[in-house]
Amino acid sequence: MKVAGKVVVVTGAGRGQGAAEARLLAALGATVVGVDLSPDPAEELPGIEYRQLDVTDEAGWTALAADLAREHGVVHGLVANAGITWRARLADLRPEDLSRVSQVNVTGTTGTATRGSQVVPSWTATEPYASDPFWSPDGSLFVFTSFATPDIGTYNTDGLNGDMKRGGQIVIADADPASIHDNARPLVPRANGVTNFYPSISNDSKLVVFNQSTCGSDPDVNRATADSQYGNQSCDGYDDSTSTLWIVKPGGGNATRLDNANGPAGSGNSWPRFSPDKGNFRGDLIYWVAFSSRRAYGSQVNYNASPSATKPQLWIAAVKTGEVIVGDPSWAPVWMPTQNPKQMSPQGNHVPQWVKVIVVIEG
Repeated sequence: MKVAGKVVVVTGAGRGQGAAEARLLAALGATVVGVDLSPDPAEELPGIEYRQLDVTDEAGWTALAADLAREHGVVHGLVANAGITWRARLADLRPEDLSRVSQVNVTGTTGTATRGSQVVPSWTATEPYASDPFWSPDGSLFVFTSFATPDIGTYNTDGLNGDMKRGGQIVIADADPASIHDNARPLVPRANGVTNFYPSISNDSKLVVFNQSTCGSDPDVNRATADSQYGNQSCDGYDDSTSTLWIVKPGGGNATRLDNANGPAGSGNSWPRFSPDKGNFRGDLIYWVAFSSRRAYGSQVNYNASPSATKPQLWIAAVKTGEVIVGDPSWAPVWMPTQNPKQMSPQGNHVPQWVKVIVVIEG
């Protein structure tokens, strides 16, 4: 990994191994922020920013994160080096001594790993609720769903499980392979009566596909009537019956509904994902989008069944488009075979994931 030009925080940097790691990173061209318990480092740390920090102090971490965001914008790496031991005879060892060792070595270390700089802090400062992050395959773009307020249900008591996204809008930011830039802006703005969610970027970063739900009745027809049923609320990002597939250019403009791919109303087309490659057909550039849908596949799956009795299945549709999207660029989708161990009793298949390489783990 190249660290030149990156911002890296090293805990336990005042002496010993932490100090050596901080100096090495600085010598490799990183901007290093070393932290430790003492007010001043015990060893020389030339060219390294030093801060006093107890890694078990949550308020101290919050203050440090704010300082780093203001001074450096993005932190690219954290070295969780801080650790202590307690040398004493067993008879002299007190419970509070063991507690301190655990706080620093366990809580402090695992906590450090989750305290990187916040993504797109300028955006989340005004609208803090976000989910569905997607970083483009080439690292140049980052999209996510931003929603105005938590949507609380019986099964979702704080409204923050990531699926309830009433009033969702698709937001995009520039990025590079090492970091996400703090320039997030609306790509598909919030609109009345709909919610937008689950964005995905094509392998060449030229298209964004996403879901839009029209926020139908409560409970959703795909789900049971009990409010405790997961995913039964209107505008729910989980398997919503009114969700449809849409496409838009990363530079903005009007989004286009993929009517041919969406098929009959109420199909519940969810979780779209572009393939990791594209091709050509008769001179046209073709993209592939996999998604989940509850539509019927002939008389084989979901045939003549009530909406709540259907099972989501994986489908794939071709999308033909160039520099400008004209009309509906999609074709009718194809049901993906062999996705159910027993065809007569299909299972629910939700989120498609494309892979190029499969690694078999023995054992």
